[in-house]
Amino acid sequence: MRHVKTWAGVELQGATAAAKHSANANMGRGGQAVALVLTAVGGAGSSSSDKTPLPEHEPVNVLGFDIGGLPENEQLMLCSFGVVGFHVVQGFLQELLVIEVFNRRYSSFITLLNFIGLAAMAFTARRLRGQTQREVPLLYHLFMSACTTTSVGLTYLSMRWLDYPTKTLFKSSRMLLTMAAGAILFRRAYTPLQWLSAAMILCGLALFTCGDAIVSSNFDAFGVMLIVGALAGEVAKAMTQERVLRRFPDARPTELIFYDNLLSGLWTAAITVSTGEASGGLRWMLDESHGYPPVLTLTATAAMVYVGYNGCSIVTSVVGHFGAVSAAMITTVRKAASILLSFILFPKPVSPLHVVGGLLFLAGLVFNKMKPAAPKEPVGIYRKSSEENVLA
Repeated sequence: MRHVKTWAGVELQGATAAAKHSANANMGRGGQAVALVLTAVGGAGSSSSDKTPLPEHEPVNVLGFDIGGLPENEQLMLCSFGVVGFHVVQGFLQELLVIEVFNRRYSSFITLLNFIGLAAMAFTARRLRGQTQREVPLLYHLFMSACTTTSVGLTYLSMRWLDYPTKTLFKSSRMLLTMAAGAILFRRAYTPLQWLSAAMILCGLALFTCGDAIVSSNFDAFGVMLIVGALAGEVAKAMTQERVLRRFPDARPTELIFYDNLLSGLWTAAITVSTGEASGGLRWMLDESHGYPPVLTLTATAAMVYVGYNGCSIVTSVVGHFGAVSAAMITTVRKAASILLSFILFPKPVSPLHVVGGLLFLAGLVFNKMKPAAPKEPVGIYRKSSEENVLA
């Protein structure tokens, strides 16, 4: 059993090179750090030179409770319910805020609220742990925060033209851009199984998007362009994090989360103020004529950040204790559950292309996880609960 050290939703994972190879072979993502990310959206940093010894014992934490004394099958079951439950609630709250409360408007303002919430959580975690020193040069933080601002901002903006299920499938297809970047920029080789899985995912995504274009009155191809730009920002950030955590092994994941969200909040604040979305979004939030009082809006935003943060924390615990394949299967189930719940709670037209494309997409994700990898020598890997995943 591997062990994970937890810092308020951020973990230092003792993993094996086999897990890295398995994630790369089974999940089809170029680059070890990018390959190990198991949600639709988010970066992870790996340090191939980090030889940090594994701790003697670290608990499996779910909401601060140590469930390590339970049988392993019960631990995995509780973690599975936690991941699916948290992310389903996150998806519901995100669609409620973007589609219902803000009526597909003021995406930059919503993004700013998320960054403020995540920065506050990371700041609290650092203060509680006495972590005040910055290990990574500010220039790296500025670049990664620019990538995050691009990714998260374009994601929310795309929901003006894309429904939540379509956005979720696009965010879950990041492996396609990662494989393309790995093959073109770094000349990385991928197995036929990985390319077949990528083809299934691409075809499923195309069919689902065509179904949306046929039945959705809000659909516009510009939304697809925006979400692809968001994916490019995620891939760029993940590759930068890999380099950062290799060059600065003493950097804490909480530092990356805090500075990333703090600086992203500053970037977004500048955008919202210059475009007038700050004042417009604030007026809209304080106006109760649309049926949602300000207290409800703020509560829903805080809850969305909280459940997303904790859901990603449990995912990384599952990776550390039960392996990448188990975590990948759980996150695939939660994506399917989020999409199904979206169609139930927020009724929208459904076409046969939605059904066929969605099933083909999920089959590609599952098929991509099935090939085992050979075990290799252990190394230490830093892992953090990615804010892209939190906000995806």
